Amino acid sequence: MNTAYYIVKSYTNNHNIISNQSNITDVPTNMAEKNIIVNNSFELNKNYPNPFNSSTEIQFYVEESGIDVNLVIYNVIGELILYKSFENLNTGNHLFNWDSKTNPSGIYIFKLQSGKKVKVSKGLLVK
Repeated sequence: MNTAYYIVKSYTNNHNIISNQSNITDVPTNMAEKNIIVNNSFELNKNYPNPFNSSTEIQFYVEESGIDVNLVIYNVIGELILYKSFENLNTGNHLFNWDSKTNPSGIYIFKLQSGKKVKVSKGLLVK
């Protein structure tokens, strides 16, 4: 353990900072900065890391318990790469780790759908 600086940031869905707190404390020096997303609706957050190599985390938020959500990944020409269904989710943030080792470099489209609600984001796979 070493003495290190860390920053805790809280964001709204529009990525506006609502709190920013800095401290000095004993933390492992390999800790990365973590952003905490404060949500109040159905959201598909930006994947991390982006650009990515071999895998990326896709974070999304659901506003009510018991709903089903589908995550669909397409390549840039619209071919279906992955279809993942999440059933009976609880309210809150959810994380899906996409292992893209078998896919070529390029832009990928992430589509999250729940009922009539649809959110879209994109990520760049670089090998």
